[in-house]
Amino acid sequence: MFAALAACVANEAGASFPSADLVRFDGATLAPGAYDPRDGAVVVEGATADGHDWALAVGEGAVIAGVPAAGEVRRYVLDGNDAAGGEVLASGNLTERFGGAVAAEGTTVFVAAPEANAGPELAAAGALLRVGGSARFDGTISQGRLGSALAGCADLDGDGVHEVAASAPFEVDPTELVDSAGDPVALASVPPRGRVYVIPVDAAAGDAAARAPINGVEANEGFGDALSCTHDLTGDSNADLVVGVPFARGAGDGLGEGVVRVYTAAGVAAGTPEVTVRAHAVGSSSAGAAESFGAAVATCTLRSAVSAGRADLVVGAPEAEGGDGAVYIFPGRDALVDGATPTLTVRGEAPGGRFGAEVACADLDGDGLDEVVVGAPGQDAPDGTLEVGGVYAFTGLGATSGTVGASVAGWSFSADRAFLRAGRSFVAGDLDGDGFAELVLLVRQRSRSQ
Repeated sequence: MFAALAACVANEAGASFPSADLVRFDGATLAPGAYDPRDGAVVVEGATADGHDWALAVGEGAVIAGVPAAGEVRRYVLDGNDAAGGEVLASGNLTERFGGAVAAEGTTVFVAAPEANAGPELAAAGALLRVGGSARFDGTISQGRLGSALAGCADLDGDGVHEVAASAPFEVDPTELVDSAGDPVALASVPPRGRVYVIPVDAAAGDAAARAPINGVEANEGFGDALSCTHDLTGDSNADLVVGVPFARGAGDGLGEGVVRVYTAAGVAAGTPEVTVRAHAVGSSSAGAAESFGAAVATCTLRSAVSAGRADLVVGAPEAEGGDGAVYIFPGRDALVDGATPTLTVRGEAPGGRFGAEVACADLDGDGLDEVVVGAPGQDAPDGTLEVGGVYAFTGLGATSGTVGASVAGWSFSADRAFLRAGRSFVAGDLDGDGFAELVLLVRQRSRSQ
């Protein structure tokens, strides 16, 4: 009884941290070692009304933040120690979760409203909007939630125009809403497979319908829960689209093992992946374990000039090892094939820490190669303080193989205060053009009046 009461009190205490800060660490001055997430420069202090469920992206030397509790998209330049408020780029409806996801490609910013209605028969179809223009792309299926995840893409098809990828994880293929006799089928009877749309950044609103979406394979597999499209993995000289599918059947045919599907330009057009990478159990996990492989994905430049142009695939599996989590690294080019095995596995070392819930890549030390940054938002402190969270940055992983633990990180960020949940959301990129990436963490804070 007393244990249950203590847990209740702890959970209620977590609810008293509804605000968020953005904290910056500069790569140029970031020495290897252990840090408290609050050791960095607090560059944004969010108000209580802003909530803590922010979406972040990096674009043209600034952090783009979607703040759905306020229904806003903001741009923070972070060139000083006080960027509170930022520049509001766009505002929308709170009930639509406007700002629930954001993406930036060059100077173009996209924002999602995944709960937006697209008409009286299309509740929560979702919407994707280009900031600063009239382009709006509505979801096509009720409850489909277009814009649940977004990613700014490098040029996928070589036409000189970059794209944005947007997932609608609860959409169904409209052809499944009609039976063989041509009669309508109730939407509720068709389990959603999910879809991902790839849209040129300069597209007019009507162009979205001309770009056929990519359909998921199985029902309720989380198709598009994570997206990345910034590097060439397959050697065709164009960026590839990486789609995380964390609830799919993996190599052990178990639900929730997870897969990652990689699409070339031809694959995007045909809706067929070039490569499907499947979960690989680690440690005490057995084949068929629900690892949520693909809950986070990134593509990185981890190897030297000898392998110039060969990007690596980084996949987070936060439920591996019973929730301790793991990150897998797969080499690109000819080695990235169906059934590929990772060259390196990094294992979370905090029980229930969900290591791999978020991953990113950026060059923090200015050596021309990326570091891999991994979030573990569920980890507790060694003294038992709940959900302090953690962020780990690893260097030199392109030259490492086998299995290592999270403790080999060059930089680690973990607090001594409950419910900070560091590692749930962060971005990394060169914000000031000095050749060193900056790491910007979103951390929960107590209520604020402003």
